[in-house]
Amino acid sequence: MFKETAKADHAGSMLTTTGLLEKSDEDLHKYVISVSVDQLQALFAQAWETIRQMPFFGGQPTSGATNEALNISRLVVSIARHSGNDALISEGHRMMAYVLNACEQYEQAILEYVQAIPMLESQGHHQKAARTRLGLVAALFMTGRYTEALKEGERADEWFTSYGDEDGRAKLLVNLGNLHHRMDQHAQAVEYHESAIKAFRKLKNTAALAPCFLNLADSLSCLDRFEEADRSFEKSERLCRKFGLTELGFQARYNRAYLSFLRGRYSEAIQNFGALRTHFNEKRSLRHSALCDLDESEIYLHLNLTSESLNLSRRAAESFNALGMKY
Repeated sequence: MFKETAKADHAGSMLTTTGLLEKSDEDLHKYVISVSVDQLQALFAQAWETIRQMPFFGGQPTSGATNEALNISRLVVSIARHSGNDALISEGHRMMAYVLNACEQYEQAILEYVQAIPMLESQGHHQKAARTRLGLVAALFMTGRYTEALKEGERADEWFTSYGDEDGRAKLLVNLGNLHHRMDQHAQAVEYHESAIKAFRKLKNTAALAPCFLNLADSLSCLDRFEEADRSFEKSERLCRKFGLTELGFQARYNRAYLSFLRGRYSEAIQNFGALRTHFNEKRSLRHSALCDLDESEIYLHLNLTSESLNLSRRAAESFNALGMKY
């Protein structure tokens, strides 16, 4: 998923000053039935603006921003439920799915996506449905459902290609690259990532190149193309600093630490994983903390420190199980 351009940054303050986030369910119901559908739609649009001002990219660690977005999306779902309006209900599911994906709650996100997409299509919002499928593809491959992810990707690609949505298709290329990476088809993943980079450069979407270079570096690492991977990581980190993509920058640092391990720099990798784990625990990013445990346990196996490896791998397994991830 990619952050889309928003025009203002006032929606969060509007939601707070009206007191909606603090209202009880009963008071919220009274509020919803007292205003027009147009006013509720305007409120939803402002909620989207606030969320899209937050620098979300699929797969990044959770942060304070994701937690704030979760509170807003829960409010929106409650408003939609009280309104009984199908258009608002589908939009509520869509927003909740988007945010849950960013909060590493993939199983719950899938449940929201499979409710939102058919409703959007039945309402004639086919472009919005195709864009929403981008998030579903990501959530599916994060939970190991690769065949389903490929099918949903094909459906989205058919619409993007037929209607000339270059931006949507560029984002799909990113997701397909990540999907093939997880399927250990790294050469194909590189092709998808390079195509995505070319597409975003054509669209002049420079911020979108930050996760693209990060993804490309991951796949290059798995092909033992370490020097190219290191250069790609550096490009990603530089763009993260430029655009203030703090958590994505930490993800790049994590993946670069794994590259140190692949190059045999074990002490450097262990030190970096330790520092990153502390950060991810503070941000309550269970997935990235578990990834640090998993990778560090692999290093200890190489060092014949089996007891340390066993403790870390058990902890990682428990975390991935809690997340519904099929590692």
